[in-house]
Amino acid sequence: MKRLDLHGITHEHAEMLVYNFLFKNDLPVKVVTGKSQPMQKIVKKIIGENGMGWHYESSSNFGCLVVTNSVWFAE
Repeated sequence: MKRLDLHGITHEHAEMLVYNFLFKNDLPVKVVTGKSQPMQKIVKKIIGENGMGWHYESSSNFGCLVVTNSVWFAE
């Protein structure tokens, strides 16, 4: 599964990186946001606007979102 790690990326650049990553790769993919709530909000917004779904990588890792074709969570 392909992975995009947003550690060290500014919020200003994250939106375009995430958008390009999601549309250049087959789903599912992982997006590592870390614990940054603003970064997670950016990623979840893009996912929702494009009819995709997401879930956390695991119940102990809330810093990695798995993006899928089906809606698991919506915000």
